[in-house]
Amino acid sequence: MKTFIAVAIFCQKSLSIELSEKNSDNEGTYSDDRLRGQVLPGGGLYKGDSVMSAVDVDPEFEGGLSGFYNYVASHIVYPKEARRLGVEGKVFVQFLVASDGAVDNVEIIQGIGYSCDSEVVRVVKSSPKWKPGLLRNKPVVVRIIPPINFHLSDDEGTS
Repeated sequence: MKTFIAVAIFCQKSLSIELSEKNSDNEGTYSDDRLRGQVLPGGGLYKGDSVMSAVDVDPEFEGGLSGFYNYVASHIVYPKEARRLGVEGKVFVQFLVASDGAVDNVEIIQGIGYSCDSEVVRVVKSSPKWKPGLLRNKPVVVRIIPPINFHLSDDEGTS
């Protein structure tokens, strides 16, 4: 039986997560246009599987996309060095939601450094299972690429 990896991109709804003290270096870019409408060979853990550009039903975190962002915001700790230096920006994290809903292959595709990237990886790896994506009513592996925005509130930053 052949497994499929589908690509879903949640970048259209870029939610900003404001992180503060109480919730206290990879580079690269990503464009979904290069994958649109194509079937590409798989890679990584799922060698030999097909990467598809669409699924019938997207994977879903409990509470939806806003539930995922709430989970990240409540578990992430703004790194001390980044906060001290006033580092802000978007971290694009890529991960797979397996056909059983487990999160796998977490990696940063565009980061801001200063331990922000590794903190995003830590939190996403610890996330609970998702409802898997479906293609033709069968669970499939889906790639998710949400942006995580690091933003200091006005009373924080360099000191």
